[in-house]
Amino acid sequence: HESSPQGRPVNLAGRPYRCLAQGIVIASYASPLTERLTALRYNTNQFNKSISIQRAWLVAFVCVGRDGHMVKLVMADLDDTLIPFGADHASASAISAIHSLLDAGIHFGPVTGRVPATMERMFQNDVACYQTGAFANGQIVTVDGKTIQRVMISGEALRKVLFLDNMNVNAWLAVYNPEDLRDVNLVTRFPERVKANPPETWGKSVFGIVPDVQDREYLKANIQCSCSRDQMILIRDRLRKLVPGLSFVMPSLTAKV
Repeated sequence: HESSPQGRPVNLAGRPYRCLAQGIVIASYASPLTERLTALRYNTNQFNKSISIQRAWLVAFVCVGRDGHMVKLVMADLDDTLIPFGADHASASAISAIHSLLDAGIHFGPVTGRVPATMERMFQNDVACYQTGAFANGQIVTVDGKTIQRVMISGEALRKVLFLDNMNVNAWLAVYNPEDLRDVNLVTRFPERVKANPPETWGKSVFGIVPDVQDREYLKANIQCSCSRDQMILIRDRLRKLVPGLSFVMPSLTAKV
């Protein structure tokens, strides 16, 4: 890694990045879709170690001091990256690499659209792997097990998304109970459509159907689909125009959300 004055390009692994502040570099490393790779190698006075992470998107916050660089935090996306497509949880080698970071005094955290309640399964009950992280697309942020950010979505805003019922598509708003984020319901006035062509999550993480959202705040919501990718893109673009107060993004090339 190279230090640089604020705003000046630096070169990391053959790619240009910009410093966002004096002495701090934010660098991202995108791995190829292979089973294993040596993601990052740090050679500094404070930390001299090769870290092997499985298919990981990594973001390293690098603080520059007189004695060299000291990595403070490494964050990784989960689905289809740290956790390969089709796998239920992080591999033993990935978890071992995370503990190498933690043992060196470096924070590690997942960055994911998933909620903290699902992390126990995804890290095979290893709580240390997700004490720090950004969950629910950044609506929940924790550091050392303490929640420092919690952003809610109003039921009024989510009710506008129910225009999906009028589009006659196999896509439904899913809302998560703020008191129990494992309690997830699809919202529709046409439950027979769900039963005729349910999303992949039906019966696994989504079990209920309700006719409307409640007049309350929600911590997480998404659109669950059982339609083609092209239809998902059309739905996303339509909702962006109809509900500009909310963001509609696709988390990956494979997710039906």
